[in-house]
Amino acid sequence: MWSFGWWTTGRDQAAIDLFETGFNAVTDGIITGEISYVFSSREPGESEFSDRLVKMAVDHGIPVVSFSALRFRPDLRKQDREA
Repeated sequence: MWSFGWWTTGRDQAAIDLFETGFNAVTDGIITGEISYVFSSREPGESEFSDRLVKMAVDHGIPVVSFSALRFRPDLRKQDREA
C-alpha cells in the first residue's frame, strides 16, 4: 500500500471537491494507499475554503501541516512577480 501526502492551496470549492474525490477514491479502494498528511500553503483564517478543507482532513483523522505562502518571504511579494 502506498502512503502519500496531499498538497493544496485550498483556494476554492474545486480544491475541496478534488480532495473529497481523492479521499473517496482511497476509501473505496480505487486508489490503493492512504493519504498520510495534508499540506496547506495557507494557515487557519487565511481562506474560508482552505479552512473547510483542513477541517475535512482533520475530521477524517488526517494530520495537517500548514505554512502560509503569504508569510513566506514577503519581500519577494513586493518585487516584480514576472521576474
